[in-house]
Amino acid sequence: MTKRKVLIVDDDPDDRELIRNALLECEQSIQIAELDDGSAVIGYLDTHPTPSFLIVDLNMPVMNGFETLQEIRTNKKYVSLPVFIFTTSSSIRDKQHCIRLGATDVFVKPPSYAAWVDMMCGLVETKNVLK
Repeated sequence: MTKRKVLIVDDDPDDRELIRNALLECEQSIQIAELDDGSAVIGYLDTHPTPSFLIVDLNMPVMNGFETLQEIRTNKKYVSLPVFIFTTSSSIRDKQHCIRLGATDVFVKPPSYAAWVDMMCGLVETKNVLK
């Protein structure tokens, strides 16, 4: 069976670890790649097999989640690739802007590991993104 792939883009190594571990608790048959900067996303996508979905942090230096999402969506090859934005912001304006830019969904980063696991399992189960 081919492993399904997920790309995590977040400048915080602790958040990447939380997301990775939570995803693996929900679905062990996935391969996870990580980037610490949005500016590397298109280069990664152009040189690796397309992942099943991306998780992108909103607040990153160099290239933030808005810019990363916009760059992904302006590339015809990746216009339908599921992109989930994760943020510490609970701003409705930020969420609406992400959706307008083409985010599949926007989530506020949870406060505990158990909540991360619940969120990742819910995402994998309800969004049907691990085809």
